[in-house]
Amino acid sequence: MARFGDESAPGTVDSGDGDLERGGDGQDASEAAAGLTASMKQAKAQRARTMALYNPVPHQQNCLTVNRSLFIFAEDNIIRKYARRIIEWPYPSIETQRYMILATITANCVVLALEQHLPGEDKTPMAKRLEKTEPYFIGIFCFEAGIKLVALGFVFHKGSYLRNGWNVMDFIVVLSGILATAGAHMNIPVDLRTLRAVRVLRPLKLVSGIPSLQIVLKSIMKAMIPLLQIGLLLFFAILMFAIIGLEFYSGKLHHTCLTVDSSELAFACGVRKCPEKYDCNDTWIGPNDGITQFDNILFAVLTVFQCITMEGWTAVLYNTNDALGPTWNWMYFIPLIIIGSFFVLNLVLGVLSGEFAKERERVENRRAFMKLRRQQQVERELNGYRAWIDRAEEVMLAEENKNSGRSPLDGECTHFSMSRSRMNFRSGRRGPAAYLRRKERMLRISIRRMVKTDTFYLMVLSLVALNTICVAIVHHNQPDWLTIFLYYAEFVFLGLFLAEMFLKMYGLGFRLYFHSSFNCFDCGVIVGSIFEVVWGFFRPGMSFGISVLRALRLLRIFKITKYWASLRNLVVSLMSSMKSIISLLFLLFLFIVVFALLGMQLFGGRFIFEDYTPTNFDTFPAAIMTVFQILTGEDWNEVMYNGIRSQGGVQYGMWSSIYFIVLTLFGNYTLLNVFLAIAVDNLANAQELTKVCSFLISHLVVYQSHINIFWRAADEQPLNGSNAFANRRERRRKVNMSVWEQRANQLRKRRQMASREELFSSPTEDTIETPTIPHHASTLSPEASPAHLPESPMSVGMPLPEPPMSVSIAIPEPPAAEPLVNLSEDKTGGANHRTTGGGRHRIARKCRPSQGPDEGARHRRHRHRDARTEAKSLDCTQAPHEVPPVRRSRSQERKILDEKEERDDREEKPEVEGGIRRICHYVVTLRYFEMTILLVIVASSIALAAEDPVRTNSDRNKVLRYFDYVFTGVFTFEMIIKMIDQGLILHDGSYFRDMWNILDFIVVVGALIAFALTNNKGRDIKTIKSLRVLRVLRPLKTIKRLPKLKAVFDCVVTSLKNVFNILIVYQLFMFIFAVIAVQLFKGKFFYCTDSSMNSEKECQGYYIDYSRDKKEVKRREWRRHEFHYDNVCWALLTLFTVSTGEGWPQVLQHSTDVTEENMGPSRGNRMEMSIFYVVYFVVFPFFFVNIFVALIIITFQEQGDKMIQECSLEKNERACIDFAISAKPMTRYMPQNRQTFQYRLWHFVASPSFEYTVLVMIALNTVVLMMKYHSAPTAYDTVLKHLNTAFTVLFSMECVLKIMAFGLNYFRDTWNIFDFITVLGSITEIISVNTINMSFLKLFRTARLIKLLRQGYTIRILLWTFVQSFKALPYVCLLIAMLFFIYAIIGMQVFGNIKLNDESHINQHNNFKTFLSALMLLFRSATGESWQEIMLSCLSGQECEPDPSIAPFTMSPDHEGGCGTDFAYCYFVSFIFFSSFLMLNLFVAVIMDNFEYLTRDSSILGPHHLDEFVRIWGEYDRLACGRIHYTAMYEMLTHMSPPLGLGKKCPAKIAYKRLVLMNMPVDEDMTVHFTSTLMSLIRTALEIKIARDRVALDTELQKEISIIWPYLPQKTLDLLVPINKDTDMTVGKIYASMMIMDYFKQNKAKKLRQQLEAQLELEVISSKGKKENDVPSCLFFSVHCFEIQQCTLVYSVDWNRVRHPVLLHN
Repeated sequence: MARFGDESAPGTVDSGDGDLERGGDGQDASEAAAGLTASMKQAKAQRARTMALYNPVPHQQNCLTVNRSLFIFAEDNIIRKYARRIIEWPYPSIETQRYMILATITANCVVLALEQHLPGEDKTPMAKRLEKTEPYFIGIFCFEAGIKLVALGFVFHKGSYLRNGWNVMDFIVVLSGILATAGAHMNIPVDLRTLRAVRVLRPLKLVSGIPSLQIVLKSIMKAMIPLLQIGLLLFFAILMFAIIGLEFYSGKLHHTCLTVDSSELAFACGVRKCPEKYDCNDTWIGPNDGITQFDNILFAVLTVFQCITMEGWTAVLYNTNDALGPTWNWMYFIPLIIIGSFFVLNLVLGVLSGEFAKERERVENRRAFMKLRRQQQVERELNGYRAWIDRAEEVMLAEENKNSGRSPLDGECTHFSMSRSRMNFRSGRRGPAAYLRRKERMLRISIRRMVKTDTFYLMVLSLVALNTICVAIVHHNQPDWLTIFLYYAEFVFLGLFLAEMFLKMYGLGFRLYFHSSFNCFDCGVIVGSIFEVVWGFFRPGMSFGISVLRALRLLRIFKITKYWASLRNLVVSLMSSMKSIISLLFLLFLFIVVFALLGMQLFGGRFIFEDYTPTNFDTFPAAIMTVFQILTGEDWNEVMYNGIRSQGGVQYGMWSSIYFIVLTLFGNYTLLNVFLAIAVDNLANAQELTKVCSFLISHLVVYQSHINIFWRAADEQPLNGSNAFANRRERRRKVNMSVWEQRANQLRKRRQMASREELFSSPTEDTIETPTIPHHASTLSPEASPAHLPESPMSVGMPLPEPPMSVSIAIPEPPAAEPLVNLSEDKTGGANHRTTGGGRHRIARKCRPSQGPDEGARHRRHRHRDARTEAKSLDCTQAPHEVPPVRRSRSQERKILDEKEERDDREEKPEVEGGIRRICHYVVTLRYFEMTILLVIVASSIALAAEDPVRTNSDRNKVLRYFDYVFTGVFTFEMIIKMIDQGLILHDGSYFRDMWNILDFIVVVGALIAFALTNNKGRDIKTIKSLRVLRVLRPLKTIKRLPKLKAVFDCVVTSLKNVFNILIVYQLFMFIFAVIAVQLFKGKFFYCTDSSMNSEKECQGYYIDYSRDKKEVKRREWRRHEFHYDNVCWALLTLFTVSTGEGWPQVLQHSTDVTEENMGPSRGNRMEMSIFYVVYFVVFPFFFVNIFVALIIITFQEQGDKMIQECSLEKNERACIDFAISAKPMTRYMPQNRQTFQYRLWHFVASPSFEYTVLVMIALNTVVLMMKYHSAPTAYDTVLKHLNTAFTVLFSMECVLKIMAFGLNYFRDTWNIFDFITVLGSITEIISVNTINMSFLKLFRTARLIKLLRQGYTIRILLWTFVQSFKALPYVCLLIAMLFFIYAIIGMQVFGNIKLNDESHINQHNNFKTFLSALMLLFRSATGESWQEIMLSCLSGQECEPDPSIAPFTMSPDHEGGCGTDFAYCYFVSFIFFSSFLMLNLFVAVIMDNFEYLTRDSSILGPHHLDEFVRIWGEYDRLACGRIHYTAMYEMLTHMSPPLGLGKKCPAKIAYKRLVLMNMPVDEDMTVHFTSTLMSLIRTALEIKIARDRVALDTELQKEISIIWPYLPQKTLDLLVPINKDTDMTVGKIYASMMIMDYFKQNKAKKLRQQLEAQLELEVISSKGKKENDVPSCLFFSVHCFEIQQCTLVYSVDWNRVRHPVLLHN
């Protein structure tokens, strides 16, 4: 076969240039040679490329690149062929082979798991036998690897064995196995443990065999790239804090209290004094055997990482408090927790959920989800048809029964007449059998009717509820009569449920019965219950807890609530993604198995300590549970301490911390966050499904109404034939009408009704309407939206589509005498534009929140002035509110607003007899009234925080009490005048119609009653205290008065409403687990203080306790563990504690040690009980809590978007425009005169080389700071000191140079101020001023490393977004602060007088004595540091702190009965719920909202890209005057990468097109403005209102921007969206003229070339004797002249003509 391209070159030359036209058909080669132009060269190059593509030239192969397997077997070698055939067998065989390998791996895992590790390398007989299997496994794996090696080749060529990641892992496993076995046989001294540890990777081979696992793993791997950047950020944060810790705490934690006989106390002494007989000595190794300390950078990094995971951070804090005093330490630890845990670790979550959502598996989910939706639709239609058939059957049967007389179908439908007569005929022939059959059918129909009634449904529900109550009242030590009653009740309920099941089966038929998933579940539960009853006869006392699942039937209660659809859809969505959830669980399991096996290899048999440690790696089950515990994050640090101790302590074992860190990072922060990613994804699906369902149900309602009309019309058919015919035609037309037509009809009717109402309504109401500022969408009640109207067919929650009438109409501006007023009244969902009373205009709001038909009326009725304040509230993410879309100067606007307010007040208040009410109204509406009340609230809050809970009668408390009288007086006065002004309760807008006023009332009345009772003689202290605690609610009054805060609060409330249905399911599931736990563990959590005794009878008398170095005689006590399962309430509390992940390892240990009821524990007696906890953890903390968090996140984001949902500007566009509004050119402070020394200095300082030198110095300085360590030699310390001095000198020089270059402008930059302070601090350290040591300031120099990080593009974006989320947080933080404040004050009042005891958790570090310590305690609880122990320490019966302010031996009245109260349960559980589940998730919501771009397509412009514009503009506009030449602007855009700029490789034609679209105005000096350019870039990149009619769109955009940013000056608005006149010069016109010029030149050149070619042809033919080159040369000269002429033409174009580009063609 001839090679492609070998044939001879064709005669015609194919022109490859698009601008040239092809030459003649048959030109000779000789003719073409003369005109050999660039086109021919181009064609040749094209052919060469094509030939290279099809005929690759065989390049020389060397021995490495040639495709020979193992350098021996070529591709056609028979051995290699057979090896390839083995690994590429036909499909079934491949499956078999794969399953064989998988089975081998599984068997090997089992063998590894069966090993038991004993101390000192001892082995059990079983372990010895198992070791003998190792060669067989290695043989199998070697065989598999060998065949693959032969078939694929080793590594050098493409597609070889080691080019695949999974094969690399296999190879390492096999190789290490061979080495370990060989070493064991040949007695070579290798560390076999390390080699054998690699065996644990074998389970991962399973992944390579299961495709769905690979998908989840791939998505996690893809997320790794952005995760690495966040990892870098996290590492940077840890390093910063570690360096600061190293500086402050190095060597400070080695002092402890010692006695003469060297017994030590486990706390650091220093500021904390030692008890008697103890001395403070500095020989201590440190806390936790010296593991948590700051002696060198590695220890510091480990300690900081441990603090960031929020485990054991309080222990570190308390140790530093003991050593250095508690004054400043919190300033180090609290920012560490907030920045490290709440922010940076939540970024991981944001990235993961985004990446996971992007992955291909989402597409698959979507497909399954759509299929499911279609299936649901079909089922719904099927049910409709079934209802028809049932109805028809009933009608026919009823008619059969009345053979004589009028049939119920007479006149109903002529359609049935034929079948009726046929049935009469048939039924007449048959005898009794037919009669019985008919009766049976009638019975079945009546049962079916009965089963479908609501009464039956409610009866069954009440039975389920009763059954649940019976199951729930089981408890420990219950009376015998109750046990007997419950025993028989079980049978009664079982019988009743069986009866219900059989009735349903009979009435509906088997097929229909099992069609419902609920019925299938019922059937399963009943069968399970029967099995359990039968089992009870054979094995009494043994329960499986199946009957408990009946409680799940309570889920049916949802059917009668409005939450049902959304809940069902959530379940449906979860089911559709079950595949990914199961594969994730399996991956998690594999992960746990691998780490458990690795842990067994590393730490097996080595956890030998004095105390028994239940968390160990000796056996496989124990290792699995230990790894699982570390995954849940609870006490992982304790396990790490044990691991380090077991490997030789701080000296030799620190390497083992790597195992635990990797496990925590990958397990806890990566894998478990994928659960949340799936949850967020599913919730989005479920919400979509809910919307679709509501849409379909609306169809169904319309359909149902047609059916009803049909039956009704049939029943009342009139005698008149023509009339009946017309009715039938009308009906048919209605049935054939599309749904949208029907909707339009209904809307039209409703609009007519509304207009009729308006016509007949009272004229006074119409003319005197209350103009209000448009309400924020989130404040609308659900009842107000059209979806909840009774007459609406869509009563499911779907917003009505906009009727055609609601198109906004441009209205001419009214005369100046009539100020324009904007009303937020939208009748019937559309804006009615009409002229009322005095011809006042209305404007349809462009961005209108979806407002209900009765909204306007409600606004008119609303007489409360605060409604106007609330109306200004912003959305959750602080988007500004909307105002009328007409621009005016600010003074004009303010004047109009004042006029409106006055008019409002006149209209709102009726004419009042007497002046009191007028005076009150005047006072309430004073401008500073609200501000005064706010200040009083703040002052009263400070007074509350200043109270002393222990010294009740101290002078401070007396003074504060007088202040309290004043505050209460002010609030009483406010309450009374508001009551007089607004009226009490009867009319709209009165005092008690507002929830916030009711709150005020309760607070004030509570305070007044408390004062009255205090002055009584027989006073009840507890009542007074509880009433005074109500004062805590005062700060809540601020919410109403701060609109933005109220918006965030509304968000939280709405989130709570949304979360409510999930919360009910959550509670139900928890209830079910609680009941199961009661059945499993009731009465089994008892123990004797003497562990050798096992029952209450034995546990009496005394015993000797050897635990603490000295013997002690103690009395035996029979106790119960604090958390137990003796009844359902306690079980719920215990499970709630477990679900927060705190203290559950102890509960687990108690559960695995249980024996019999009322018997003591036996260690590890029932290990299988741990399965209960694992299942509970997967269902609750891993899943339910994540769905909970996801729902809050989604709701929060939706609430933020709700206000702008009908605006044409979407969220991202708004964010970009917001950036453009606030952006300013970067100031470089360049000196004006370029000849001066200052300018040269400035040039040197501002150069990139200088910047980079400084950054290198900063990096080196950071390294020097990290090199410090405790107990270093003095010479080493001296060197470090001198290095620090040198760096200080260098940085001082930098400072001085910059000050000389910039002058006073130096201090305008925040970084410069920061540098200046650090340099000052460093200098003071060198001079060592004794008065105040500012050396700590030099630590902040490490923060300049951020400058270094900013060089990376992605890190720069991350940091920018980080700052943005901080900006978005103030109101969320304020709300959280309010929550903490309220709980802290309540804690002080209730638990402040508990005696401090170092044995309990209320001690000198952790108590409610002062406001600050209460806040610290709450912060600790919110981070989950053993909050349950604090709760137990606050229960009733605690000792009281003596009150020094009363006489010594008299008892304080509130100390009666001891201190503490059982209210602690409610207090702590509610606090943990609000803080952990709700408030801290707002952090996550805000962060995920701001980091949304991570999940978006990176080619879409976002606000995070715009920082680059400011940076690059600064290089062109050194003076920061905000203008550059338009040609410089073009060059600048080429230096910016897309999506913001054009990029360096952008063709001129495309660049010109974008510049024509940008069309910014050009000034007289040919410059463009900074803001206009940025805004134009944003508009073209996001295509915001860019179309043909540009002027109209610009005007529209200006209006929209003025609505969203109401206080924007007109000047800025004109810069953002300049409205160009025809006479203005713009960039668009310049570049349009250039494009026209280009086209003109090309066209001209093309024509000229054609003329030339034609002329050339003629010349060649006519003058054969002349030389061939003469003519073309002169012709080319003429072309060249023409081009020169053109160039001059371009630059001499008159710009006035450019405005009319048409002239150029002439």
